[in-house]
Amino acid sequence: MSTVPSTPGDDQTPRPVTRPSDVPEGESISALIERWTALLLALVDVEHGLGEPQPGAAVHAMLLEHLAIGDAVASRLLGLRWSTARQALRHGVSLDDVAAAMGLAVHEVEVALARPPA
Repeated sequence: MSTVPSTPGDDQTPRPVTRPSDVPEGESISALIERWTALLLALVDVEHGLGEPQPGAAVHAMLLEHLAIGDAVASRLLGLRWSTARQALRHGVSLDDVAAAMGLAVHEVEVALARPPA
């Protein structure tokens, strides 16, 4: 289980990662995916009784951290897709193709791109 400082610069009192907001903003998506994958593998071991038995509290913490990191990764990736959509349009990809690649209707892409970037 990973922990994050309870307050910035306070390494003495870590708290578990149980919410997407616990995941540090500066941590790269690739590092988060690596953590998510390691947790997934550990949870598969727990589910199938492989390796050392884990106490219930440790399993609960791993499950919550896996969910929190997964949500943080998904949110970051979904947010990044709008800058990629803008880039695709600047490079001549059609709006229809951009919408199809995003699994959205053209109107949804038009509305979203009409808003200023976050």
